[in-house]
Amino acid sequence: MTLQSDPKSQLVVFADLDDTLFQTLKKRNVPGLMPAGVGRDGLPLSYACPKQQKLLKCLLDQGTVIPTTARNYESFKRVQIAFSSFVILNFGATLLNPDGTLNEEWHERMSSQARAHGDMLAAQFEASKAFNALHNLGLNIRLISDFGQAWYLLVKHMSHDESQIDILQREWERAPAPGFTLRRNGNNLTLSPDFFDKKHAVQEVATRFFNPDLDVFMGMGDSLSDFDFMSACDFLVIPSQSQLHTAFSGSTV
Repeated sequence: MTLQSDPKSQLVVFADLDDTLFQTLKKRNVPGLMPAGVGRDGLPLSYACPKQQKLLKCLLDQGTVIPTTARNYESFKRVQIAFSSFVILNFGATLLNPDGTLNEEWHERMSSQARAHGDMLAAQFEASKAFNALHNLGLNIRLISDFGQAWYLLVKHMSHDESQIDILQREWERAPAPGFTLRRNGNNLTLSPDFFDKKHAVQEVATRFFNPDLDVFMGMGDSLSDFDFMSACDFLVIPSQSQLHTAFSGSTV
């Protein structure tokens, strides 16, 4: 069989970052790790294993890699990988242009809707902090903002005691905030308005800046919340031992 490829077609990869292209030493500590991100103190925090390094090099050499992440801009700047195209941040609420500037059109569209959800988001933030203090859960609850706009709540446990996060998650599930989405992956729990997600941002970038009829789109992600945006692509790549892989391993589909 002779393989043929349209020279005008390109490979476009929408890739989640944490636990997909790299992870902390606690999650994987093998020989040949390369620092891929630093913490707020400037010290190495995230690492890519040799197989992740190989895959990423192939993708960067042969296609366009677009980070598609929950990280905000401050956190994304600590990633030590040289991306050169669009960047999707804050679960899709924020889009950066290839030159690193904010895509103002997308930002205004998202911000106009965020302002309508602002009071509810602030109320959930205060209520969750009060619940955390009342039950002495030891959670770190943050209101994630970017470019002057609050987007979502992020909850972690400082000692990675996920059972304490479970308690707050059950409280949020017991009395769900209308118009909000709850996401959970290990020591990360988020609450965000429904109007933005990675899938809508991926579709925006794919249709506005690429050729959906010619280009080949690949989605990479590790968590259940990544599945929607990955399903908007032609091919899906899932790391082994990830939340998404574990869910599919138990599936009868």
